[in-house]
Amino acid sequence: MEIKRISNANMDKIVKYNLINGDGASGLKDAAGSVLDVADYVIFKSYDLAKEEEKTVLSLVTVDGEYFATNSATCIDAFERICEAFDNALPAIEFYTGKSKKGREFLSCRPYQAK
Repeated sequence: MEIKRISNANMDKIVKYNLINGDGASGLKDAAGSVLDVADYVIFKSYDLAKEEEKTVLSLVTVDGEYFATNSATCIDAFERICEAFDNALPAIEFYTGKSKKGREFLSCRPYQAK
């Protein structure tokens, strides 16, 4: 396991453990259509024994204590761009699904802007 990006190098060890091990985390796809205030997150590489391949995972916890995780490359890429744009001082983030040109459903995210 290799940590690619972490919101807080000094985060609580229990939170970090739960983020990395996915204990009690819901799929981030379940949060599609929601706006989340992210308290902490970890993006890490993990090895999937069943598929015998490496995967990148975004795991986050909200300010309300809800844990979510995803391995959606589209969502992780968008999340990383948000982190870079906002220097890790994350705004509220809207998670949404869409359909690709080939008809496949994908998960992504963007900074939330109230209308």
